[in-house]
Formats: sequence, structure tokens, C-alpha cells
Amino acid sequence: MKNIIFILIITISVFFCNAQENERFELNNKNTNTTISECDDVSNLQYYQKGSSINLSWDVPGQIDLSHSDDFDGDAIGSSLDFTVGHKFEPEDLEDYVGYKIIKISFVPNEEGQCIYTAKVWKETKGVLEVVASQPVEHIEAEECATVTLLEPIIIDDISTYFFGYNVKNGTFPAGVDEGPAVVGKGDLCYNSTHGWVSVYEQTGGSIDCNFCIKAEIIPDSSDNFPIGYNVLRNDTLLNYVTLSAYKDENVYIGEHEYCVEAVYYNCYSKYECISVDVEYSSVETQKSEFSIYPNPANNYLNIVGGNFNAVKIYNSIGKLVGVYDYTTKIDISKYPRGLYIVEIINGSRIHREKIIKR
Repeated sequence: MKNIIFILIITISVFFCNAQENERFELNNKNTNTTISECDDVSNLQYYQKGSSINLSWDVPGQIDLSHSDDFDGDAIGSSLDFTVGHKFEPEDLEDYVGYKIIKISFVPNEEGQCIYTAKVWKETKGVLEVVASQPVEHIEAEECATVTLLEPIIIDDISTYFFGYNVKNGTFPAGVDEGPAVVGKGDLCYNSTHGWVSVYEQTGGSIDCNFCIKAEIIPDSSDNFPIGYNVLRNDTLLNYVTLSAYKDENVYIGEHEYCVEAVYYNCYSKYECISVDVEYSSVETQKSEFSIYPNPANNYLNIVGGNFNAVKIYNSIGKLVGVYDYTTKIDISKYPRGLYIVEIINGSRIHREKIIKR
């Protein structure tokens, strides 16, 4: 792998939130004269696990990729300082996509570990450049595509130039590139606080001739042929209706779960796209707890010591909720069948989970 140092200084702003709606979408246009020949499914349903949270994302039917780059070829560009890279699309590049929404930013990172990545979208109108989206990237695997779903999609207008890319801190050679040739001034851009966007190809006299592996995913702002939202289910139970193509399921209990997503249109639902997720004990016990549960194994009673808490929930070995208790330090489990259980102690926003055996 060749490593090329290109030093730039940047400034960074970060914003993150979690937006979601909480009721299944009901068809409100049943008498429409519009018909859809095919109600397309979502695709590429993926997940990653962080502690007891399952983070889902999926591709929107009919989404379009905007990019100046080809596939990642194993090379990377980097800097020991903050590093910001991007692609540029001018109004003439986007004339067929006016009114479309930028919904996702994807890129190939070459490093993980201590690196901190932030996906960004910039908009330049009449010579004024502004950051219109900035989100931290929660999950990074080196040399694998990282995707960020924008919490506030950006609508493309007909007079502005758009840049999309990412900033990385604490990297050495973090920015994955293709094998070229560079789309000079569009696919090979780095940001400098003094000079603005500059072409790596031009700055190095052509010795670096490649594009950063970045793409934006766009969809029409509104269309009968595109979904207006998505229903997310876990084990055949509706979790939420969302308008973004991503969802975070928090405090997931231990066991195997099936997540499904259906696209919601004005006059139909798609088929389910599903994925199985096995939540292991070690992945949800993320911090040392002040609570302890004894005896274990137990015959008739469980005792809880260690402080105040709000409630206790008990799940069986397949993840079914079998008991809910308000604050109590002694729980009668004598009527439970023998086997493995998960005891969940809820203390405000903190949750302690522990395996116990009922004899």
C-alpha cells in the first residue's frame, strides 16, 4: 500500500440527534386514482451492534448514487492533522436531480481505532460556502464502506454547488481512494481553511492521480413511485414507523431476533426485507454495575443488592418477557420453569443485565 501525506488544517462542527416517529403509518390515500405497478422492497438491510443497541440501515428503492469515484483499490491518502475530503457537483451536474433529496453519505475509510470521522455536506450559493449537514460516523471498519443516513435530508436546488465528503481526526492515512484517473477538481478535493477546496492532483503536479472513494445517495423529494416511510419490526412486532432509511433499536434483550423492514407507499406496502441478529450476553453487558443478584443458581427467590432502581424485568432463554416487577429486593421465581433467564435491572437510563439459572 502506498501512503501519501497531504497536510491540511480544517475546522469541524458536529451535531447528532435521533429522530423517529412511533406509530405505524396508516394508508391515508385509499381512494387515490394513482396506481403503482410494483411496490418495490427495500434492499441491502444491514446492522451493526453497539452495546445493547442494534443499528439498522437499508437501501431505498430506486435510490441513485452520485460519485466521481470507482471502487476502492487499497490505497489511501492521509495527514497527521485534521483531514477533510470531498466530491464536487455543480448545477450543470445536477440539472436532472433538482428537487431530489440527499439522504446518505458513504465512503471508504482506510483506518479505524482512534480515528474520528464526521460525514458532511456543503452547499455553495453565490460564492458563499456553508455546512448544511454534519454527523459523526458511529461505526467504522477499515477498508469497508461506511454509510451515514442524514437526519435532515438535503434538497438539491438549481443554483447551488454541492460538496459531500467527510472529516477525519487522528488519522495517518485514513482516506481510501480509487486507482484513478482523477476527476480533477471534482473527485480529488481536500479542504484547506486558507485556500478552500483544492485539487490533490493539481497541488501535487499530477503525481497523485486518483479520487476519494465517496458517494452520495439521492431520491426524489416526493413521488408516488417512492416510499414515504418504513415500518420496522422485531420478531413480528412493530417497533416504529420512520421516514429515514435507518433505525436504532435500544436496550435489546439477549437472544436471536429477526428484524424486518417494509416500505410504505401512498397506496401499498412492500414485502418484508428481513435479517437475523443474535444478541450475545457479552455484547450487552457494557459496564460494571453496582448491582448483584444472588443466589445463582436459585430455587425460589432472587435477592438484589446494590442500590435503588426503578424496575426489574425477567426474560426467558428465547427472549420472551416473563415477569415485570416494581422496586423490590426479593423476587419470587418459584413458579418459573427450570432453565436460563435474563434479569434486567432498570435504574433510570442505566440497565444491568445478568444471567441466572432457575433450578
